Amino acid sequence: MTSVFAGPANDSRFCLGNSNRVYVTVRRNGGSAFSGPIPIWLVGRGIAGRLKLRSAIAAAEDKLHGVERDLENLKDRHLRTLAEFENLRKRSEREKGDVRRLALADLAREFLPVVDSFERALAHATADDLESDFGHGILLIHRQLSDLWRKHGLREVDTSGGFDPNEHEAVSTEPSTKPANTILEVLRKGYTLDDRLIRPALVKVAVKPADGTPAAESKRED
Repeated sequence: MTSVFAGPANDSRFCLGNSNRVYVTVRRNGGSAFSGPIPIWLVGRGIAGRLKLRSAIAAAEDKLHGVERDLENLKDRHLRTLAEFENLRKRSEREKGDVRRLALADLAREFLPVVDSFERALAHATADDLESDFGHGILLIHRQLSDLWRKHGLREVDTSGGFDPNEHEAVSTEPSTKPANTILEVLRKGYTLDDRLIRPALVKVAVKPADGTPAAESKRED
């Protein structure tokens, strides 16, 4: 460890009487390595050098802090840009999916009447007609069309339960001994596409029979 002690040149330890010099003692590891007067300008140069070095260090530290702040700002902007890009990508995919579903739903609505006619023709075909080569071909086409639409999310509306105004449309009623709102007959199938209703099922529903009607008399006899 090196220590430096400075004092005026007219110190009583050596009477040079020269005010242009200072008395300097340099000690290293507890011993005296140098002791004597040196010019003031030399000491001043050392002090100025130290001050200049400190000023340069302070300026470098300020610049470093500024660079660190700029880096944090760049990181923050980078993360924000990534988040905005991810949101844009998700929104774009969602919008493309919506457009696809809307286009497919419009196509299905226009195609469903063809399916209705196809199924009515099959319902009126005789057993012999369906057992022929032609009948087998027609059934194969019907199955392929059904599989194709099912692949794209088209499903028949369930009519096995009671009447549901969200999926069924009652076009006629009939007095019946069955519980009210029971679906007695499906007049036209309904369909959903990706769980979204695109056509309600047209159904005939049971109503409570009025007194004196055959249904009421049959219920009373039971």
